[in-house]
Amino acid sequence: MKILVTGANGYIGSKVVKNLCDRNIEVIAADIDSAHVDSRAKFVKSNVFERKDNWMEVFNYPDVCLHLVWRDGFIHDSDKHMEDLSSHYDFLKNLIDNGLKKVVSMGSMHEVGYWEGVIDENTPCKPLSQYGVAKNALRQSLELYAIKNGCLFQWLRGFYIYGDDSFGNSIFCKIRKAVENGQTEFPFTSGKNKYDFIHIDTLAEMISDCVIQNSVLGIINCCSGKPVSLGEQIEWYISQNNLPIKLAYGKYPDRPYDSPCIYGDINKLNQVKEVLKARVFVTGVCGQLGYDVINELNRRGIFAIGSDIKNEDEIIDKANWNEYVSLNIVDPVMVKKVLDKYKPTAIIHCAAWTNVDGAEDKNNQPIVKAINVDGTNNLVSWAKSQDAKFLYISTDYVFNGQGNKPWDPDDKAFEPLNYYGQTKLDGENIVSSLLQKYFIVRIAWAFGKNGNNFIKTMYKASQKYDIVRVINDQIGTPTYTYDLARLVVDMILSDKYGYYHATNEGGFISWYDLTCEIYKIAGIDTKVIPVTTSEYGKSVAKRPFNSRLNKNKLLDNGFEPLPDWRDAVKRYLDIIKNS
Repeated sequence: MKILVTGANGYIGSKVVKNLCDRNIEVIAADIDSAHVDSRAKFVKSNVFERKDNWMEVFNYPDVCLHLVWRDGFIHDSDKHMEDLSSHYDFLKNLIDNGLKKVVSMGSMHEVGYWEGVIDENTPCKPLSQYGVAKNALRQSLELYAIKNGCLFQWLRGFYIYGDDSFGNSIFCKIRKAVENGQTEFPFTSGKNKYDFIHIDTLAEMISDCVIQNSVLGIINCCSGKPVSLGEQIEWYISQNNLPIKLAYGKYPDRPYDSPCIYGDINKLNQVKEVLKARVFVTGVCGQLGYDVINELNRRGIFAIGSDIKNEDEIIDKANWNEYVSLNIVDPVMVKKVLDKYKPTAIIHCAAWTNVDGAEDKNNQPIVKAINVDGTNNLVSWAKSQDAKFLYISTDYVFNGQGNKPWDPDDKAFEPLNYYGQTKLDGENIVSSLLQKYFIVRIAWAFGKNGNNFIKTMYKASQKYDIVRVINDQIGTPTYTYDLARLVVDMILSDKYGYYHATNEGGFISWYDLTCEIYKIAGIDTKVIPVTTSEYGKSVAKRPFNSRLNKNKLLDNGFEPLPDWRDAVKRYLDIIKNS
C-alpha cells in the first residue's frame, strides 16, 4: 500500500507520517516544506492548490490519499477557508479522475455547528463558522464524487487536540507560548464548555488505523468519546507540565457557536480496531469463492492467510495476498500446526469437494467424506480450542429439493438427495454442535472468476452450437461469489451468528431463464430450448427441483443483500469476455 499524505509537514500530518512509517508503509509526503517530515517518507515538494493535469503522476500513483493540508485551521472565520474550498475539491477530484482508489480527508466537529451531546455520522450539520462551512461543503461534494466514480471514501472527523505543543496553534500551544513570554496569567473563557480531547500521538494512530483498512468507511470520529470541561482539561495540562501560569477565567466570552457539551461517538472507531485485530484464515482460496473472499479481505486491509491444497508456486494470481500456505485440511496434525502458527481470530471455510456427480462414485466417497466432513472437523476443533469465529459455506443441496416454498435458514427438513449434500449437511452439524461463534451460509448456483460454473459453460457452448437445450424445472437463484465475498467478510466482522441463506436478489428463475439472460446480455444469437429434467436425461446425482432460498434473515440482522442477479451476470460476463 502506497499512501500520499498532504500537509505532511503540519501539526497532524508530521505525526501521521511517522506513525505510518513505523508500520513499514510506503508514504509519499506532500507539502511546501519538509522540516518536520520523517526522513523515511518520500518527500515531494508541492503546492496542492496549484493546477496540474495529473497529480497522480506527480506522486507516482499512490493507492490512497490522506488529505490533511488546510490553511488557517485555527482561525475559524478566516476568508481562506472559502477561498481555498474549490482548490481542495479540484485537487482531490483530479486524483480520483486519474485512478485514485481511496480518498481520505480530515474533517472537524465544527462542521456540525451548535449541538448538545454526542455526535455520530448521522448528526445533522449546520456549521456556524467559515471553517465549519468549508469543511462540511468539501465533505458533501467529495463524498458524492468519490462514490460516483468508484473511489472509497473516508471522512475522519477531528475534535480537540493536545500534545507536542511547541508546534501548532491550539490553545495548549498558546499557553506554552504565553509561559515562554513570561506571562503568569492566561486570559480565558468561563471554561465550563465540555469537549472531546485527545493527544496528538493517539490521534495520529487513530488516523493511520482508519486509513490502512477499507472495511469501515464514511464518517469516522477520531476522538476519545468522553466529554471534559475546557477548564478542567487546561488545569490538568498546566499541572501535568508544571507550567507557572494560571487561568484568568471570564476574560473572554464563550463563543456563541460553541456547545455547552459536545463529544464524539466512537462506535465506528471501535469497528476499525476490531478490523485491525482480525486475522482471518481462508480455506479453498484457489476456488471461486475462496479466491474472492481473500481478495475482499485484502481490499479492506484485513490481515488474511489463504490456504489450499496447491503449492504456492502453482498459484498465478496472488499479488495482493498477505500470506499463503499449502494445507491439506484432511490431515489433523498439519491443520493444527498451521493454525497454531498463524493463530487466526476467524476461519472462513470455503474448501470442499464440489463435484456433485463425482461424489456418487463409490471409489470417490471416502475422499469426499474426508474433505467435506473430516476436514471440517479438523478446522472446527482448532476454532473451538481457541474460541475463534468460524464461517462455513454450505449449499441448498442439504435439503430434499421438493415443493415450491423457499427454504428458511432454520428449516430442519433436510433429507439430502445425494452424497455431496449429505456430506455438506454433516459438516454443518459438526459446526453447529461444537461451536457457539459460527455462521453457516448456504448458497446456490455459484459462479465466479476463478473456476468453472454454469455461466462459463453456457457461454462456451454458444461458441460451438446454434441450439442448446436447458432445464426449465429446477428453480433457484444464482450467487456471484464476488458479491457473496463482501457479505461473508461483513459477517465475520460481526457477532450475528447463526444460519443464513445468501444468493443474489432478483427473484427465482430456472436454468433456462438464466441461459436466456446470459445470451441476451452478451448479444448471443444461440437458440435456447427449454426441457424438463426428465427430458434432458438422467444425471449421475439427483438434482433438487426446489433451490429457492429465503434470505430475509440477512435484512433482519442488518446485512446488506446481494445485488440483482441480472446485474451480477452482466458484470461477470464483462470479465470473462475480456479474459
